[in-house]
Amino acid sequence: MSIHNYTEYIDLKNKDLTLEEVLKLPKNSFKDIPNENYDFGFTTSHIWLRFELKNETKKGCTYSN
Repeated sequence: MSIHNYTEYIDLKNKDLTLEEVLKLPKNSFKDIPNENYDFGFTTSHIWLRFELKNETKKGCTYSN
């Protein structure tokens, strides 16, 4: 299963943001991944990916980093 159709990205170049700061960015700051085999290449940029997960079980979920 590929998630590229559901994944967006933002290239922050050299900005060093925390997760909390990235979550506060405007939603339109993120762009769709163009294709399944998209390649960011070798870069020093800070690239964040975003996608949604849906828990369809009755079990609780936890976030771990």
